Parts: sequence; C-alpha cells; structure tokens
Amino acid sequence: MYTRRHQERLNEWMTVLLFGVLSAIAGNFHLQIPGLGGGVTDPREVVALSSVFFLRDWKSALMVGILASFGGPYNDTMPVTLLMHVLAIPAAWFLYQLERRYIKEQFFLILLWAILVIVLYLGVYLPAFVVGTWLIAKISVQEWWITYQTILGGIRLEIAFTTITTSLVLALRLNRAKLNREALLLNLFIRSTEFGIWEWDTIEDKFTLNYLWQKKLGLNIENNGTSIQRFVQLIHPDDRAVFENKVKDLLEGKTTNLHAEYRLLKNKEECCWVFNSAQFMKDEIFGTDTKKVVGILMDTTEQKLAEQENERLQQQLIQAQKMESIGTLAGGIAHDFNNLLTVINGHVELAMSRVESSHAIQKDLRAVQTAGQKAVQLTSQLLAFSRRQIYEPRTININNVVNELHKMLARLIGEDIHIEMVLRDSLPSILADPVQIEQVLLNLVVNARDAINESTEIAGEKKITIETDRADLKSTYQNSVKHKGEFVVLSVSDSGRGMDKETLDHVFEPFFTTKEKGKGTGLGLSTVYGIVQQNKGHISVYSEPGVGTTFKIYWPASEDDSEPEEEQLHDVTRLSGNEKILYVEDDSMVREFTISVLSGFGYTVYSTANGAEAYQMVRDGNIWPDLILTDLIMPEMNGRELADKIKGMLPDCPVLYTSGYTDNHIVHNGSLEKDVNFLHKPFSSQQLLRKIRKILDK
Repeated sequence: MYTRRHQERLNEWMTVLLFGVLSAIAGNFHLQIPGLGGGVTDPREVVALSSVFFLRDWKSALMVGILASFGGPYNDTMPVTLLMHVLAIPAAWFLYQLERRYIKEQFFLILLWAILVIVLYLGVYLPAFVVGTWLIAKISVQEWWITYQTILGGIRLEIAFTTITTSLVLALRLNRAKLNREALLLNLFIRSTEFGIWEWDTIEDKFTLNYLWQKKLGLNIENNGTSIQRFVQLIHPDDRAVFENKVKDLLEGKTTNLHAEYRLLKNKEECCWVFNSAQFMKDEIFGTDTKKVVGILMDTTEQKLAEQENERLQQQLIQAQKMESIGTLAGGIAHDFNNLLTVINGHVELAMSRVESSHAIQKDLRAVQTAGQKAVQLTSQLLAFSRRQIYEPRTININNVVNELHKMLARLIGEDIHIEMVLRDSLPSILADPVQIEQVLLNLVVNARDAINESTEIAGEKKITIETDRADLKSTYQNSVKHKGEFVVLSVSDSGRGMDKETLDHVFEPFFTTKEKGKGTGLGLSTVYGIVQQNKGHISVYSEPGVGTTFKIYWPASEDDSEPEEEQLHDVTRLSGNEKILYVEDDSMVREFTISVLSGFGYTVYSTANGAEAYQMVRDGNIWPDLILTDLIMPEMNGRELADKIKGMLPDCPVLYTSGYTDNHIVHNGSLEKDVNFLHKPFSSQQLLRKIRKILDK
C-alpha cells in the first residue's frame, strides 16, 4: 500500500539524485576571477553543500558526496576527491542539524553557517586532500604542511564563493520555509475562519471564496475560480444594486475601498446579513494596485437582528409613552365630564320626577336623558382606556364568559356572518372582572363585524373566529410581554379587509377610526387596550390587507382556582332617612344637586367645599355625622386623608367616597380596596340614595 512515508522516501531519493548529478556536472565548470587573486574554482561545492538544507538524513548526504566526486578530475587523484566529499558533505549535514536545534534566530543561523563552511574547508576538505595526496605521493610531513598552505592560498576564492553562495541559498531556504508555514497557517485560517475571504481577478473574471463560506452559501467553486456573477446572483435582489454600484466605483477608481452591507441567499431563501470590505491587491515590488480584488465577508446577522429588535423595542416604548400621555389626558377629561354629567343627568332626573308623565316636556327631558346616558358611556370608555376604570376582579373561567355571550354576539353581528367558537378545554382560571371581559369581547367582535361589512373583496365565507388557548411565556420569545408566566389567550379573528401598517400604528389610539363619519367613536379598541393593560396583560394584532385581522389577548392565569363567594344581595326598599350626613365636594354644581336630593329625602346635610374645613367641623364638635359622603379628588386635603383623620375621632362612622377619577387613593391597579364604599360619578339620585341606605342599614 502506497503511503505518505513512501512518498517522502521517494522525494528524498529524487533530491539526492538531483543534487548529486548537479554537483558532478558543476565539477566540470571552472571559474577564474582575476580581481580576487586569479584563483580558479568550480561551483561543485556550492551545489553539494547546499543539498544538506533539503536532505532528511546523513545517508542521503553521503550519497550526494559520492555522486559529487564523479565530477572529476578523472585521474589518480579521484580517490582523494571521493574521500573529501564522503567526509565533508555528511559532516556538513550533521553540523547544520546541530545548528538548527540550538539556534532559532535566522540571522545567527546564517552567520554560523558561513563560519562552518570555512571550518569545513580548513578542517575537512583541505586535510582530506592533503592526507590523500600524502598517501598517494608518499610526501613528507614538512611537504604535507607546505602543500596545505599552498592549496589554502589557491582556493581562497573558492572558500569565499562557496561561503557566500551557500549562505544565500540557506537564507532563501529559510525564507521559503517561513513563507510555507505562513501560507499553511493562512490556508488553515481561511478554511476554518468564520469570515468569508474572496478574491476576484478582474481581467480573467475569476472569483474564488474560502471553503467554509462556499458550504454556508451552497456553492461549489472549482480551484480555478468562477465568474463573479455567480456570487452576485446570491445577493438579495433588493441589495444587488448597492453591491454592483460599489464595485463599479472601485473599478473606475472613484474609491479605493469597497464597503457594503447586504443580504445573501441560499437556495433562494435569505441566509444571512453580511458586511463586505474589499480593495485592490498591491504589487509586492512596486506597491501599485494589481487587477485583483480581495475582500472579507463578515456575518452581521445577529447584530442586524439585535438592531431591528432594539428599533422595535424603541418604537414600542415611544408608543407606550404616547398612549400613557393620551391616557392621562383622557382620564382628566373624563373626570371633569363626570362632574358635569352628574349635575346634568341628576337635574334631568329630578325634573322628570316633578313633571306629569303626560306633560309635553317629558319628551324633551327623555331626549336629554338619553344623550346624557350616551355621554356617560363615552366617559366610561375614556376611563377604561386611561386604565382608571374601577373593576371588581374575581376568579373566573374565560370559556364560561364567552359561552354566555355567544347568543348575544350572534344577534349583534347579523345572520350573514358566521361565528366559529374554538374553545380549549381545561383552561386555567383568570382573575378578572367579567364585565371587563365582556367589554373586550364585544368591542373586538363589533370591530371584526365592521371590517367584514366594509370589505368588498370577500369571496368565501364571512366568518369571525373566537378562540381560547393557554400560553407559557416564561421564556423570552415574547420580548414585548412585560410580565412573564402562564397566560390564557383570547383571540378574535375575522376575514375582513385587514389593515395596512399605517393603520396598525394608530389602531389603539382614542378617537382614531377608519369608519365613515358618524359610524364610530374610535374608542372601541382604545377601551380594549386600556382594560388589558390595567390587568397586566398583553395585546397583539396581526393584519394583512385583503386577508383579515387577528387580535390576541394574553390574560395572566390565576394561581387561585377556587370559586368566589356569592355576594349577598341587600334589597333596598326605603330611600329616605333622618340621619346626619357630612358632605364634602369641591364642585359647587355637584354639591348643590346632591344636597337637594338628600334634603328632599329627609337627611340632614352638613356641607363644605374642602376637607380641611370638614375636619375642623368634626374636631370642634359642631357635628357628629352618621355618614361621611366625600369626593375623593380635592385640593389641599383629599377625601382619603379626611376620612383617615376623622376615623381617629369617630372610628365607627362609615365613609362613602365619590369620584369620576380615583387617582389610586382607594384603588390600586384599578381594583377597589376591600371594605371601601365607593360611588362612581356620574350617579343618579336613585343610585346615591340606594347606596347611602345600604351602608346605613348594615
């Protein structure tokens, strides 16, 4: 079996034969340079001694020495020539190997070799020649020494020539070995590096790429290269022009470097983002540009994805800040409107109760009452969007809420649209206010219905799909979800007209609508967004024009699966009373209306416009109220602070808070504190009286 060892042995014998034959031939060339003393020399020793730089063992050096001796002279001194070479060439090999073992610096290696050549001449060549001559000619010792000196004087040119020439050969050999090592390391680096390294001969249009990136891109480029167009075809069509223009500028001399970022394809699918840097190769001698371009490809996919993710998160932050600002504004507006609506709706209710039902003005009063109720719904939606809507969460199964609404939703959307229910069994419970879940579902279904009815391109079935599922977002695959853990997912999909990117960017903003004027308030999806955010959930929307839209709501799963206790209903049949009520309200119109209602039903009302004054009244003993009725949001001292201070003096006195905007004084994350009595503005006289009576009768 032919092995690498056989190949090395063959190469060794070929080297022996080459240097041996060349040495023998060189022995027949004689050089005479008068300027150096007129001596005659031949290059045989240069070739023979240079062989030791390429041979692997001393036996090979011995063979070169034997072959070199066949270069003459062909007379009775030929045995002397043989003796010189069979001693000198192996000796030179041993000395060179010893030198290589202990000397690593190239300069000193060459310098020592030059010295060793001189030593070889003085200690091997000349003694061997003189000894051989002495044995043949039988000369005396004195004649031997004279012969030694004579020959030494005659071959000084040969010694100098051999020393210099073999030192140059050694320098070339060492440099070549160094270049080979560097080339090997470079080749290993190119084959294994994560960088793509390419070269392009612009004259012959030959393009080469390192193996690792050929494999990465699904290429198979021959050793002699391929056309650069084959590589260009792997660039994403949207980025191809960028690369071609950069190459054109480089070839035309408009720039000295090529820097481009683009996407590469593999099997016509996007493979990776790369950054490409390239320039013309320099001529090693003159330092000018050649016609070859070398370039490096760096995979920047992870960096690009990180930039895109960072940009997405930045847009989310901007959107969240914008929605927060709009929510704060909406909450403030709702608070002011609720005060006004309390007065408007309350006085309309009082007016209707004081006028005969058959009176003509009743029709006008009912119209005002209807408009007032619509305004109440509007402010309720604003509060929901601003996440300041008060809710009463309890443990529920979302499938039960969806099933209970099914029939009503079917009537709401009409017979031409089909509702498909895909409800997953064994869902975990959620902590939510069922009314809010109904609000969310109603708004999403109505939005889906309108999207279907507005679409003129629906060829198939008009369908709304309501799905429930569970999702574990403990991992970070949903980076936009602030709260990780287990979620119950409520999805509403439609086959409507879909939305473009511009519409999606504004879809949750209040009063934004794509519907015709008068057909929508633009608060439906804003309400959904506010409710979901208030409950620490997450909402996502996916839509394609002409395809449809899907809303997914992630509602945190509850750790408590126990059924809530049913609230005991308190039947209030009596609205009037004779108790004393301390009433605190900073809005004069609301205060006057409330006093009118309470006084009309027998209550004794002590009113004031601020908390500090009310506290002073109780502290001075001017009043011992049976109930404190106070607005929650007031300047200087709010309702909660007032109640806490009075509780220190009247611990058993109940408190009823009213407000259209709670501001977290008695509400935390939208949930009312336990055992806190609260009446949301705007309230009717009936709601006020029933609430007060219920508290006092406990």
